[in-house]
Amino acid sequence: MALTHKLEPHHFERSTSSGRIIEIRGLPTPMGGLVTTYTDITRRKHNEETIARRELEARLLHRATALATEAETFEDSLQRCLDLVCEELGWPVGHVYVPKKGDENLLSSSGIWHLPPGGLHDEFKLATGQTNFAKGIGLPGRIWETGHPVWIEDVATDPNFPRGDLCKELSLHGAFGFPIHVGGTIAAVMEFFREQKTESDDQLLSTLDSVGAQVGQVLERKRAERLLATKEAQLRTTLDNMPGGLKAVDDDLSYVLINP
Repeated sequence: MALTHKLEPHHFERSTSSGRIIEIRGLPTPMGGLVTTYTDITRRKHNEETIARRELEARLLHRATALATEAETFEDSLQRCLDLVCEELGWPVGHVYVPKKGDENLLSSSGIWHLPPGGLHDEFKLATGQTNFAKGIGLPGRIWETGHPVWIEDVATDPNFPRGDLCKELSLHGAFGFPIHVGGTIAAVMEFFREQKTESDDQLLSTLDSVGAQVGQVLERKRAERLLATKEAQLRTTLDNMPGGLKAVDDDLSYVLINP
């Protein structure tokens, strides 16, 4: 009695040495044979990647702006933006540097982090909290100096990354960061890390630059609103405690200001 092997249908994709992407499908025939088709799907794949990238960019910009608007404080806005970027891009470690109080020639840790559970990066968190950066030094310092995002493919071998040895011990390699501009100055620098060495992605950096600008505009507007509210409260307190009466009218002789 002859043994026969039943051929099963199969479907997979394979990349060629020339960069093409080939879809391979195999379908068994009623006579026990197999029909295999090879389809070049390079363009389709690239179109799908382009669409996915544009959706990611739009989502980052929209959600970052919305989260910053909803936040009650500056620190909360930064935390929400940090978490968003880590979660959307799949980078596990995120941190925020800010100008140091009392010495604005240095950046110091804000204490705002996004870290995976388990405490694996506690040593890195401690070292970062004790490390300040001047302009041009390290990843935060370079972002601070240029005012633009910076990408490092491997921090363990980068000559201008003071925490490189520690990152190598903790198997952190890929890194990037971008600034948050508020009122014409850099109010914060966000930095992100992952285990894999990662080639620079200029398109993503451009999107993140826009994210930082959008968040900065929201924070600048909220700061102006808080300042206006403070001045209005001060004016009301002054008017309410004046020994005499005061009133003001507009061009139509309508009251616009009056104290008790």
